[in-house]
Amino acid sequence: MTEKERHSIDVGRRNVLKTCVAVGGVALLSGADAFCEKVAGVAGEPLHREGGITPPCAASRDVFLRRCTACGLCIEKCPTGVLRPATDEYGIANAMKPTMVFDKSFCRTVCNRCGTVCPTGALRPLSESQRKRNAVGKAEIDLSVCISATKGVSCSVCSRRCPVEAIKMTEVGERERPSVETFRCIGCGACEYICPADAIIVNPI
Repeated sequence: MTEKERHSIDVGRRNVLKTCVAVGGVALLSGADAFCEKVAGVAGEPLHREGGITPPCAASRDVFLRRCTACGLCIEKCPTGVLRPATDEYGIANAMKPTMVFDKSFCRTVCNRCGTVCPTGALRPLSESQRKRNAVGKAEIDLSVCISATKGVSCSVCSRRCPVEAIKMTEVGERERPSVETFRCIGCGACEYICPADAIIVNPI
């Protein structure tokens, strides 16, 4: 066998190996995607927030967006860090105005710091009882990924942690399922933050 023939065989073997690696990689990634879809929910479509959630001391969404100057003072003073600068949640024209995000904490009903530091009246100080009546969002539950609804394990952490008792556990067959009493929910994000399955999201009203 000549040197040229051996080189041709080596090149062919390397090309076959590359093809096998590529095919295997695609299969592995496809398997990973399928796993992520199974964890995230039906058809791999996790819950997405439908716009920005105003701070809890907003008189109304319209008043807040009209008066807020995006000074950032409420964001700086928020003790739980749930207020973040918006990007496009309220639309590009309202970028940098505060919106609530619940990945690291939730908004406590005993706090009205944002309302006391706002210099423009976009937010106003509210008592705890007023806070519990001032809804800025509503929780939604994806039962397709809820532990209680799908695993037969009574989780109920969302119900137990809700400060306004807006989430109730109901027996369906041999399992318990959470449901939101929307007239009670104020959008504080406690349920979204605490849910171990990422089955809850708070959307603005």
